Amino acid sequence: MSDVGGAQVVTEAMPDLRSVAVGFWVGSGAVDEGDHQLGASHFLEHLLFKAPTPAARPNIAHAVESVGGDMNAFTTQEYTAFYVRMPDEHLGLALDILADVVWHPAFRDDEVESERRVILEEIGMRDDAPDDVVHELANAALFPGHPLGRSVLGTRDSIAAMPRDVIAEYHHTHYVPSNVVVAAAGNLTHDEVVDRVGRRAPFLRSRPPGALARRAPDAGRGHRPTPRHRAGPPRALAALGRRATTRTAGPSAS
Repeated sequence: MSDVGGAQVVTEAMPDLRSVAVGFWVGSGAVDEGDHQLGASHFLEHLLFKAPTPAARPNIAHAVESVGGDMNAFTTQEYTAFYVRMPDEHLGLALDILADVVWHPAFRDDEVESERRVILEEIGMRDDAPDDVVHELANAALFPGHPLGRSVLGTRDSIAAMPRDVIAEYHHTHYVPSNVVVAAAGNLTHDEVVDRVGRRAPFLRSRPPGALARRAPDAGRGHRPTPRHRAGPPRALAALGRRATTRTAGPSAS
């Protein structure tokens, strides 16, 4: 593992392969959002692949797919990931694209509005899927009043009202090199990944230690969620869950 401008670079050489997989893992997700940012992590994930700067490649999807690669991204409660898989001779292209995506977005107004509509449609689809809704209710019951109990998608109201500047501010605060892990595996060397990331990382931006400390969920049994009744197929779904120990708990925790 190497520190490159604050970003942690980890690799695994697999010389028998003829491909590479590269991911930029950002240590922020829905749990890090303020009350005025609900859904910002997921909103940002949508925008970053769509809105590179003019200096970046004008069509990221074409640049990846034209060499036989594929790319994707996803948002969770605690992190957001962007990844590309390509033939090994295009490792540099994969790293350059992900660096542009993660660190050099444009946030064009028309693209913000386009993705806003897409996310509102996703929320509607989620609300029509009982197997998704039941897990949202379970999380809200397990972690009442805490970000872990909120939806990664945000709410209709928060997404409809979220201005471009709030999304850009969230990116500026969280998408700093010191909050990013670059992971790569395949037919590559550690040094070539470190060198390429070093050319692209915005070195002057770092996050002060503890600046974005997360609040631990309150102890207790949670609360009884409010049932949701919707017309639809005659079926019911249930979810059963319990709180587990934290990652930092000692061996005596139960």
